[in-house]
Amino acid sequence: EKVFNAYVEKVASQIKALRGAHQANDLEAVRQIGHSIKGGGWNLEIQRVGDIGAEIEAAGREQAADRVPKLIASLESGLTELQRVGSEIFSSTPQAS
Repeated sequence: EKVFNAYVEKVASQIKALRGAHQANDLEAVRQIGHSIKGGGWNLEIQRVGDIGAEIEAAGREQAADRVPKLIASLESGLTELQRVGSEIFSSTPQAS
């Protein structure tokens, strides 16, 4: 649960950083943040978030700033769903004493 919560918090902060990088037209930062999201998602087997991270990384690499806002919205949606599912899982899991 701690790893899950830390990942959710990290992605939330990365979304803010993505917005800032996009507004500054810093597509190299967009690429790097996307790469980090992709790696974290795939390592934790959170495929949807990892896949969106890969798309963000590609948009940054390809200098496709116009794709970034839609991808950020997809990432926010994926994070919201991840939080909902995590909440259901952890609320039904007995806590160790």
